[in-house]
Amino acid sequence: SDSNVKNQQVKNYLDSTRTLLLDIQEIRNELFDTRGNVLVQRIATFAADWTILDVKVITNEDLDALGNAGKVTIKKYASGLIDIDGYIQYSDFMDVTVIQTSSFDKRGNALTQTVAKYSDESGTTLIETQAIQNQPYDFMDRATSSTIITTNSTGLFVDKQVIDYLAYDIYGNVVDQTIARYDELDTLTDYKVIHNTYD
Repeated sequence: SDSNVKNQQVKNYLDSTRTLLLDIQEIRNELFDTRGNVLVQRIATFAADWTILDVKVITNEDLDALGNAGKVTIKKYASGLIDIDGYIQYSDFMDVTVIQTSSFDKRGNALTQTVAKYSDESGTTLIETQAIQNQPYDFMDRATSSTIITTNSTGLFVDKQVIDYLAYDIYGNVVDQTIARYDELDTLTDYKVIHNTYD
């Protein structure tokens, strides 16, 4: 045995009191590399009443020496179930997201990446692309600032957003943030100041 975790159940609660269950994830790790990094996994997410929310099939490629994946492909499906043998089955394709990360910090947080979304299962019909640059994370691995440039299916500029994360609560949720949006001439088009309150 290689001691690789093949099956997991994760229950996500609002906070440590465990009074409000948000969702349940059933995770099946199907393929590992020789160092124990997960290469292929299926994740079925259910509501608290076990209604299926979605199924994701995730493929990790181009892993570096620290196990960070340079390319992650996520195929999302609207329907699914866990069969009698415990395998996650899925249907009703929704979309594909391909995340390519060119640089990480020393703790494995992504600094520079592109996120491309496709409407077909083969990943050839592009919907949009986002180029993301994250500023250094804080000592708790929380983002401090991100710049996101979005282009459409033909590569034309859509907008640039600069998001500053100003405060987090003790659970890692963003409390205060600002979002500045710019046009192709780098002119500010709107500015949002957001305060989040959690139950």
